[in-house]
Amino acid sequence: MNRALFTETREAGGIRYTLIRKNIKKPHLYVKPDGSVTVTAPLLYPAGDADGFVESKAGWILKNQEKFRRRPAQENLALRYVSGETLFFWGRPYVLETVEEAGRKRARLELTPEPVFSLTAEDMELIRNGKLSVERCVPDAEPARAVLRIPAGSTEEQREKTVKRKYKELLDGVAGSMLDFWAEETGLRYSEWHSRYMTSRWGSLSVRDRRVCLSTRLSERPEVCLLYVALHETAHIKEADHGPGFKAVLDRYMPGWRDAERLLKRGYSR
Repeated sequence: MNRALFTETREAGGIRYTLIRKNIKKPHLYVKPDGSVTVTAPLLYPAGDADGFVESKAGWILKNQEKFRRRPAQENLALRYVSGETLFFWGRPYVLETVEEAGRKRARLELTPEPVFSLTAEDMELIRNGKLSVERCVPDAEPARAVLRIPAGSTEEQREKTVKRKYKELLDGVAGSMLDFWAEETGLRYSEWHSRYMTSRWGSLSVRDRRVCLSTRLSERPEVCLLYVALHETAHIKEADHGPGFKAVLDRYMPGWRDAERLLKRGYSR
C-alpha cells in the first residue's frame, strides 16, 4: 500500500478537497462515492498547483458529485448486470460493459486492473494500535473497467451468478488471514469459517460452536471493512450481545472501529 505521507484539507474554486502527498510521480484527482474530492500528488508538488488542478477540473468534479448524489435513490434497485452499471471490488468502482458473444458457453468477468487485496500485516498492526486511521485505508475512487462476456441469450440470473462468484473468490482468498490475525491478537479462537452471499448482514457467529460466517458482499467494500467485521465476529466469541463489554473488546483491539463501521454502511455499493 502506497501510504500517504502528508495530508491537508484545502479549497479551490469553491471546492473543498483533500491534498495527499505520496511518493508518486504525477498528480491524480478522484471523486469518491461519498462526494469527497481527493488529489494525490508527488511529495514536492506545490499546493498552488494542486489548487489550479482542481479548478481546471471543476466541471468534471461537479458532474461526478451529482452522479454519486443520485445513486442513493437507486441504491435499493437490483442490478441487471448490463452496460453502464457500476460494480465495486474492495471499494473501487468498476464501470460495467456487457458483451454478448455468439458461441460462448459460459459468462466470464474481466476486471482491469484485477482487484488486489493490499492491506498488509504491517497496516493491520498499525490499525490495531491506532497509528493508521481507517480513512487512510480507503482506496482511490478512480473508476476502473469491468467487462462481462456473456453467451447469446444469457439471463440476468446467469450474469449475476458470475459476478457473485467473483465476490466469493476475492473474499475466500483473504478472510481466513483476517480471522487468524484477530485470533492471535485477542486469544479468542473460532473453530471454522465459511462465506455465503448475504444481504441482511455482513457476518454472523454461531456462539455454541464458534463458527463464523462472512458475507461475500464484503469484497465490495474497502478492505478495512473486512478487517473490522472479522474482529466484530471474533468479539462475539466472548460477548454474545452488542453491550458495553462487546464495545470494550472493539475499543481495545481496533480503536478506529466506529469509523470502519460507518465506512461499511456508506454508499460504496449499489
